[in-house]
Amino acid sequence: MFRRLSGTEPEDPTFPADLEQLGYCINEADQVRQLKDPTKAFHFWISKNERVNEAQREAFNTERVIVLFGETHQDHGIFAWRLIEENVSSGTIIGFVKDAQGESRDNIAVVIANMGQLLWYRGGGRAVTLQTWNALPRAKGTDPPMLIDEARNRVPGNETPAQHVKSVFENVLPRFTKPDARIQVLGVGDGAAEVVAYLEDTWEEWAGKVTAIAVTSGPVWTGRDVEKKNFKTFWGQRARAYVVSSEPVETPLTGREDFGCNVYSAGEDAHVECTTPKAYQNILRFFKLVQEVPGYRELEAAPRLEPTATDANFRVIHEDQIWS
Repeated sequence: MFRRLSGTEPEDPTFPADLEQLGYCINEADQVRQLKDPTKAFHFWISKNERVNEAQREAFNTERVIVLFGETHQDHGIFAWRLIEENVSSGTIIGFVKDAQGESRDNIAVVIANMGQLLWYRGGGRAVTLQTWNALPRAKGTDPPMLIDEARNRVPGNETPAQHVKSVFENVLPRFTKPDARIQVLGVGDGAAEVVAYLEDTWEEWAGKVTAIAVTSGPVWTGRDVEKKNFKTFWGQRARAYVVSSEPVETPLTGREDFGCNVYSAGEDAHVECTTPKAYQNILRFFKLVQEVPGYRELEAAPRLEPTATDANFRVIHEDQIWS
């Protein structure tokens, strides 16, 4: 019989939360690859000790997450088809993700919710939007769109945009992030309305985890009014709305009484779908500010309104009244 003497037990394995120190990199295709051999992906079984393997994998779990909830009629990863004709990166999430992660992509993850493609097209083996569903081939040009079978053509647990938001927060994020991960949320158009409604209803669970929220929208808030006290306080101090306006991007606008948070121009004067591509760099700077400044909060202003409106709902505020 053998007995291990006290003090001879192995130390609990630890790994740095740094991609390069772990021996990995992210290639041009956004894939995790080994530094010593870029053709090889992540290797889990580095030891016969299960504890070592689990500790290494846990180090990969991200500490800061930016979650994007787009419009419910758009294809996954698309901001605006009208912008893709000019620049693919601008009209899609490509530019957003690259700028969000920057040159050092170790500790920031970007999760792109699929708010639109919630119908399962069995013939094509893929999820599609309602618009794509209605455009699927028909036997005759005069035939109506295919009927939607609620059992076979819905994605379980993601039948509606609201249920998809719930699935992202309750199934996806806990699986791929650390328990103390800091979550920052960007909602676009009606996708913003869905995620704000979810967070208000479940704020007891997400308070302290979600650190900032930004929404891009039209001149009329598409979501319900934020009413619950605890979330309303957070919303007023850690949220921003970037809206359709003819003013330069980041121009402070009136509208806090409607949105419940500070309002800025998105630098887009016509289309909600173009607000995020025009304003996301400013939103990322806002997220970084919240991340780096302990106790950061937006301050409510009492602006003197300019007599000339930039549009029907929002007016420019004097520069000396900018919210900090």
